[in-house]
Amino acid sequence: MERRDNKRSWSLSNGEPASSSTSSLSTSPAAMLDGGVILSKILSDHKMTWDGFLNDIWQTQPFVFSWNESKSRPSTLSGSTDGCADPTVVLEKDDAGRWRDEFMTKDPWREIVEQGWNIVLALLEKTQSNLLDSTTTKGCNNGRPMHGFEAPLIFQNQQVLSVEECETLYHNNLFGAYLDGASMVFNHADLLNAHLAFLCQDFQQKRTESIGFPHVYANCYLTPPKSQTAPPHADDRDVLIFQVMGKKQWQIYSQVPIPYPYPHEQVGKDGMEVPSFILQGHKAFDDVLYPGDILYVPRGMVHQAQSTDDSLSFHITVAIATHDWTLARNMSRLIEATLMRIVDYRTSIVPFPGTDRAATIAKIQDQINNAFQTLQKEVTPQIVVQDIEGRIDNHNREAFSDRMSLIHSARVAGGIDHGLIKTNGIATENEENTMSKRVGSVAASSITYTSIIRAATPSEKAYAQSTLKCGTSSGLNVREEIADAVMKIISTIKVSVGTNQRFQVANLRSVVENPCPQLCDLTLLCLAKRTVELGVCAVVV
Repeated sequence: MERRDNKRSWSLSNGEPASSSTSSLSTSPAAMLDGGVILSKILSDHKMTWDGFLNDIWQTQPFVFSWNESKSRPSTLSGSTDGCADPTVVLEKDDAGRWRDEFMTKDPWREIVEQGWNIVLALLEKTQSNLLDSTTTKGCNNGRPMHGFEAPLIFQNQQVLSVEECETLYHNNLFGAYLDGASMVFNHADLLNAHLAFLCQDFQQKRTESIGFPHVYANCYLTPPKSQTAPPHADDRDVLIFQVMGKKQWQIYSQVPIPYPYPHEQVGKDGMEVPSFILQGHKAFDDVLYPGDILYVPRGMVHQAQSTDDSLSFHITVAIATHDWTLARNMSRLIEATLMRIVDYRTSIVPFPGTDRAATIAKIQDQINNAFQTLQKEVTPQIVVQDIEGRIDNHNREAFSDRMSLIHSARVAGGIDHGLIKTNGIATENEENTMSKRVGSVAASSITYTSIIRAATPSEKAYAQSTLKCGTSSGLNVREEIADAVMKIISTIKVSVGTNQRFQVANLRSVVENPCPQLCDLTLLCLAKRTVELGVCAVVV
């Protein structure tokens, strides 16, 4: 069972603590981040030093930090049909996703794994709300996200869908996309979620410390059962894969097509094919990651991953942008900046005078010689390091404010900003309407895994349909493997209209005889949210 902190009670409906007192928060968000806590624990659990990691593993070979076998995996990972944190335990009322200082201080990685289900819901709800808001300006903004909001990437058949495809297929509804078997990538999720913000701040090296990376950020991957988000590819950065929920089979290939690639050299992306001999060759790693496991993948190594048949997968990719910290990249910046300051080098060298070409070539040679002398004086090792550190400091300052704000808000409010009770554009006069609490987008946003639903009445369905925003689908797309099961669940609920029959979201699977493994817990939650939004079902309030 999930550990409980009974010192405070919180109301997630308004995001404020039940008591106005915050005296128990004796430590500032920045102060509680001593730095390197998670990384130090991971290394010590595997009897490895930071220098040992850098000398023996870093940028040379993949390595898996398995969950310490001397201790049990997080308790909420047991008893689930799909290998995820047990949502019936995690989503108890007023305790969903709450920030727990004592556990984030004592064992933050374990706490992040235990909060996995809540983190997924927080990302889905928050980005869903932002996505709908950003595509709406007094109605529709042509269904496209406005400037300033980075929408999650939606993948189908290992290809990212365009804005137009997402609009046509799902009308920007993330829960609808997941029902259809879509995978999702939440880029820079450390700027959306307090636990992920903490993770990234912990992994960043402070100048007074000897352990940690200069700068990191987090991308999150949500993959339905029996799915693969992206095709085999290589990245321009080193990454640490933190498996939070479910299981995923990873394959990393030994041969490296382009050593230490830059952004334009990532095979498997932007039309650059992975050479066939790579995929036919030896694998450096071929195994399943379970919750709590961490996999290091060096920059440039081709890899692919697939969720297992019976489990969705949610993992955090902590990205380390090493392509931006190379000598070649930074010297080229400094060389260009230095030479462009010299007026003689800013004039055009063509066209040549037709009668004196040799003299022109000699003049250019003199300029090149002088340029090398200038560069030797001005592009020194100290300047290169100073330039790299300056740009990294800028990145860290930009991220620090947003991350600390998330952590502080979570600590004060006692939980994550789920965005669960949002209007999504519904007129304010409807917010207090009893109908809006039963059907429609507001009601759908409040549904948890333990909610109770029933068949909607004709008037409730009419109300829900009337409140659908411009660009919102009025139907369901579902992946083929679960289509029959979804039809069975919906038909069973619909024929109960006019009766007192009720259905708990957690028990919807029992409606289906021999349900397929792809009918996972998150699929049931997405189905409940979509049917309530469309007015097929209603929330029992």
